[in-house]
Amino acid sequence: MWKNETLPFQRMSSIAELFGVLQKIEMKWKTDPRGLSTLQKLVDYEIRNKQHLDPNSATQALLWLTRYGNATCQFTHDEDFHISHGNQDISA
Repeated sequence: MWKNETLPFQRMSSIAELFGVLQKIEMKWKTDPRGLSTLQKLVDYEIRNKQHLDPNSATQALLWLTRYGNATCQFTHDEDFHISHGNQDISA
């Protein structure tokens, strides 16, 4: 399944990028920890204030984090990915 496709999470190629995404969410939350006490409240706030499309918004960061998580889950559960059984040479 993944052989000729670009893995969706290759856009987040390093741990530093992943932490950058988490920092965007944290920075927005720190502006009002009580008012933005849930991720839903944080997203609603950005939508109301028309900030959700800003590339540095917490909403965009959450979208990337979700995509990264979904892609990682799909990749590790793929039939062609048998690292746990030792059936695939990953030395390339």
